[in-house]
This record gives sequence, C-alpha cells and structure tokens, in this order.
Amino acid sequence: MAMTTAPALLARLQNRSDADAWKQLLDLYTPLLLRWVGRLGVSTNDADDLVQEVWQAVAREMPDFNYDPNRGSFRGWLKSILLNRVRDHRRRSKYRAVAVSDQFDALADLLADDASEASKQWDREHDRYILTRLLDRVRDEFSSNTWKAFVQLAIAGHDAETVAAELKITANAARIARCRVLARLREEAKTLGIDT
Repeated sequence: MAMTTAPALLARLQNRSDADAWKQLLDLYTPLLLRWVGRLGVSTNDADDLVQEVWQAVAREMPDFNYDPNRGSFRGWLKSILLNRVRDHRRRSKYRAVAVSDQFDALADLLADDASEASKQWDREHDRYILTRLLDRVRDEFSSNTWKAFVQLAIAGHDAETVAAELKITANAARIARCRVLARLREEAKTLGIDT
C-alpha cells in the first residue's frame, strides 16, 4: 500500500495559520526525520535542532509549493529539504571527520537520485512507518480474532481458508475482518492527511 501525503492536507499547509494541519504534519513526520538525520551521521545532540531547521524551511517554502504528482511527491520534496539542511549543518560544523564526511556525501548523493536503491529504501521506509502509525492507532478498536484475521490475510498474505481454520471462524468471516480493518485504516489515514 503506497502512502502519499494528501493534496488536501498540502493545501491546508499553504495557509500558515492552519495550526491543526501543521500539528498533523509535524506529529506524523518528525519521528521519521529524526531517524533519517541519525542515519546521515548527525549527532543526537544536533538532531532536534536540524529537524527544526527542516520544518522552518518547509514553512517558509510551503506557500510556493505546488503539488504536481508528475513532478514528484511531497516526501521527495521533504527529503530534498532534509538533505540540504544536513549539508548546511555539515558545512557549519567545526569538526568534520573525513571518513564520516565521505560516507555522508555518498549517501546524500544516492538519496538525491530518485532511481537509487537508497532513495527507494527511503520510500519503502516512509510507507512502512506510515502504515505502522496507522496500525497502532486502530489496533485497539478490534477484537483479537478480527485483528489476527486481518494481519494473517492482509499483511502475512495467508489465504482465507488457512486463517479461518487457525482462528476457528469461517473463511468469509476472515475476509470480512480484513475488509473492516482496511476500511478503518483508510478512514484513519484520511484523518492524518494520507492518501492510500
């Protein structure tokens, strides 16, 4: 399931005074950005400040951001801003180990290339991260059997008959459980400003 930031949320973000939209975006993406700045060699002490710089750049540039899926995704734009802020941070840094610098430069170049494996990994991690957030948000709304049926069918890829036998339900009940959870995930994704 590919996850994209919904155009409706992006439009709301262009209005700097829409605090709810900005809170939604920050809550959703800040943990992922922190994970990535760590991978890019930024110290834990500097990570929060750097992510704050990313959000300041996004806020500054958002009024001029025009979402065009043919030109790229919001996550790609966010990745570019992140890489630029990390590069700026490294230039300002008084201490710059050559080996770490070379590793960063190589990874940054790979991430900047949308066709690279590193960039594809960024996209896969983004989607896994968003899916995990969605799953965590809705899990407690379902019975144990409904959740197990969903996980076995939708995530593990087992067939309905096998899941039904394991959970002692009908195959149709297993399929219905999967559909109920998927519908709820889509609904929750919309509240987070994510298109599935």
